[in-house]
Amino acid sequence: MNPLALLGGWLWPAIGAAALAMLLAIGIQTKRVSWAKAETAEVKTAWAADRARAAEVARKAEADARTEEQRRVAAHKEITDALEAQLTQVRADAVIAAAASGRLQQRVAALVAAARQGAGNTPSAQGGAPADDAAGVLANLQRLADERAGILARIADERGAAGLACERSYSSLINP
Repeated sequence: MNPLALLGGWLWPAIGAAALAMLLAIGIQTKRVSWAKAETAEVKTAWAADRARAAEVARKAEADARTEEQRRVAAHKEITDALEAQLTQVRADAVIAAAASGRLQQRVAALVAAARQGAGNTPSAQGGAPADDAAGVLANLQRLADERAGILARIADERGAAGLACERSYSSLINP
């Protein structure tokens, strides 16, 4: 028996079956590659859409942040302008009060001078220095107290205005 004849009987069907199996495997792999490409395309599309949405959210957040910053700056400027106007008014009131105090001091000085001319400072019986008159002492105390009250009033007014401006500024930050 010829070995080639023996091989020939089952060799060609085996080669055919192997070729058919190879074609089937190639077809399956081709189909799997096309599915993978389609899935990759879908993922790329979804990824691009997600990036576009993320970019839009970032743009909106940035615009909102800028709007909020502009609102805060405008509120702070408005509060600062109001504070400057209030401090200008406080200073003007202090000048008016100082002028009124000056007029009052002049009137008190005139009254003290008149009291001194009328009563005169008489030396004590033992020949010592003349005693200070009570009106002069009181006038000096009143002048000193008036000066100190003016200084304290100006400081209190300025600090009060600054404190209120600070409160308004803080409120504008936490309550948009």
